[in-house]
Amino acid sequence: MSENNLLNRGISQAIFEGFFIQRWNDRIRTVNLVEADIHSAKLMISLFLGTKIEESGREMNWIKVVDYGVYSALVKYATSDISSYIHNILKSSGEVYNSAIKKILIKRYSDLLPPDFVAGLISYATDGNKESQSMEYQLLSLSHRHALSMEIMIVKSLGYGSFFLDHEEPEEGTTEAIYKLHEQLGLQEILDEGTPSYNEFVLLKKLIDRLRYQIRWSQTPRIPQTSVLGHSFYVATAGYLLIRRRYSESRVTNNFYACLMHDFLESLTRDIISPVKNSSPELRGEIARIEEEILNNHLLTKFSGKYKDKLSSLLTDEFNDRSIEDPKLVDFASIAEDEKIDGSIVQAIDYYAALLEAHQSIDLGISSHHLAGAIANLYHSFKSKESKFSDREIYDDMLKLYDSYISR
Repeated sequence: MSENNLLNRGISQAIFEGFFIQRWNDRIRTVNLVEADIHSAKLMISLFLGTKIEESGREMNWIKVVDYGVYSALVKYATSDISSYIHNILKSSGEVYNSAIKKILIKRYSDLLPPDFVAGLISYATDGNKESQSMEYQLLSLSHRHALSMEIMIVKSLGYGSFFLDHEEPEEGTTEAIYKLHEQLGLQEILDEGTPSYNEFVLLKKLIDRLRYQIRWSQTPRIPQTSVLGHSFYVATAGYLLIRRRYSESRVTNNFYACLMHDFLESLTRDIISPVKNSSPELRGEIARIEEEILNNHLLTKFSGKYKDKLSSLLTDEFNDRSIEDPKLVDFASIAEDEKIDGSIVQAIDYYAALLEAHQSIDLGISSHHLAGAIANLYHSFKSKESKFSDREIYDDMLKLYDSYISR
């Protein structure tokens, strides 16, 4: 592996644990609520809210949003299921908490990530208050609370067995924090019922919830079951680790959100399984045509301004190398570094995430001919895309990762 690549087999499996960590596991739930899903929802929401901040004339440091989004997930995966009530009390202990978190993160990630990256994780986890007034930190805090409020609605909808005592009541505090942060960030209009921004935001959250309920590999038993929502965050995190030290901050940001949103259209089309989609070039072409029609006529028409433009850039030809300014511009060599979206990388990581999903289930003793065949098919599908890669080093690093699963 090249020295600029943070993605390896060990960290790949560590971030996969986000699908195992159950949330609200002392409550009745209509659907599994796992860590990977809430981080995905949070970052999808951050794209919408951050773009609205930009539209007001303020400059958003997107790489800070992305860095903090990944850091928060890795910290949460390492500390697992501490309730927010207990967690806040522990944080108030100051140095006792900081010392414990430092040890936990070093133990969990020191063999998987370079020392300076682990140091960044520790700094984020222990010195967060130093950044708490920054717009990017507040944006993620607000996005998290919106994602949390979506979970609370699911949990509280079942009533009996899902009650909360006064010290652990999450809804009132979450709602209060949401209103306060909207005011601090100048985003009050989004909370004003009936405004265009309000309507767009409500629709966005409904579409995100559709991705939460869509289970991948629906034709075969599998452990763990993964949703399209959580899968999207896995692809974004793995892609981030692959390129964070290779490319400019803007290009990393473009690719992170391209990975995160690559399946967003499935909120309208549902997941069409690969054996069906790839059964013939003609059928795949027809599906692509229908998806483009749905994107342009039924999704983009529901949004406006910069966010509409970003959705168009991120969802158009999602597996082709292109420009974020003009998604139809595919002369990749002529595109400025900060405007590039590496669709070839998005596809490689998407395949890799699917390979992990199949491999992990087989490792846990749940197998089928669908899963076994998928691993071989994904490997050969990736190898067939070699000519698409403008960066040969990226392809070689990904091939080594694929080989490490095929050879075992």
